[in-house]
Amino acid sequence: MKEPISLQYPRSLSLASSVRAEIPAGRLEDVPTIGSSLTRAMRHAGLVPSGPLIQHTHLTAKGPRHFLLRQTRERPTAIAGFTSSEEQALPLCVFARFEGEAADFGIVYSAIEVYAYEREIDLTGEFHLVFVEQADLHVTVDVFASTPATRS
Repeated sequence: MKEPISLQYPRSLSLASSVRAEIPAGRLEDVPTIGSSLTRAMRHAGLVPSGPLIQHTHLTAKGPRHFLLRQTRERPTAIAGFTSSEEQALPLCVFARFEGEAADFGIVYSAIEVYAYEREIDLTGEFHLVFVEQADLHVTVDVFASTPATRS
C-alpha cells in the first residue's frame, strides 16, 4: 500500500504572478465559493487563470490569515476586493505530498512537524497548499512549509 504522505527537504515553490483573496477568519468551508469568485473576477478583468488553486496560510501576531491564490501568465491588474503579486520563488521549503481522503488531510501538518524536528529544521508556520487533484473525496495536495531561510 502506498504511503499517503511523502516528505522532502529542500524543495522550492515557484509562483507566477497571482491574484489572491483573503478567506475570512473561521470561514475555511467557503474555499470553493471564494475560489470561484476569484476565478470569475480574474476572467472579467481579462486575466487567464493558470495552474491549480493555492491556499496560503500566514501566521501573524493576531493568529493565522488564510488566502486563496490563482496564478496567471499576464501581469495582474488591479481587481477590486483582491490583491495581486508578482512572480516569487520560495526556496528551502519542507515539501509534503498528501494523497488520500480529504478528511485525513490534517495529519500532513503533524508529519511535517515531526520530519522537521528530526532533521533540526526550523519552520515559520507559513504554508502553501497546492491542490493538485481531487476526485470525489480523494485529494492530492502538495504542501510547502516555509523555513526562516525561505524569506531571507
